Amino acid sequence: MTSRYGVASEGLARRAYQRVEAQTTSQGQILLRLYDGAIRFTHQAEQAIEAGDPAEKGKYLGKAMAIIDELITALDHDAAPELCANLEALYLYFIHQLTVANTTMDAAPCREVIAHLTSLRETWEQAVKQTGG
Repeated sequence: MTSRYGVASEGLARRAYQRVEAQTTSQGQILLRLYDGAIRFTHQAEQAIEAGDPAEKGKYLGKAMAIIDELITALDHDAAPELCANLEALYLYFIHQLTVANTTMDAAPCREVIAHLTSLRETWEQAVKQTGG
């Protein structure tokens, strides 16, 4: 369906919804969604490796690494220097493991990263619940 201006109104509505959702979602919920995305994309990369599909593997590993990079960028070292240093080291390790998976077509590093991300997500989820954010 297009509007009277010739623009797809469905696309406009979706973008407007996404903009409002982003403005009203708490930082804790955004963090959990980032973890969900990183876990989902790493799992899809694992499946692509197991299926022998290097193009899909690369696509999904790239998306997972971009999210992990965003998690690194979001760290507030001034607020919690030790915690942020530890998380950054862990996130960099995840990127290293995903790079190994990418270059060797080995799904094992993906499974390791998924396990760690899942554990971290569960921990953050409890923190978000406790703080109400």
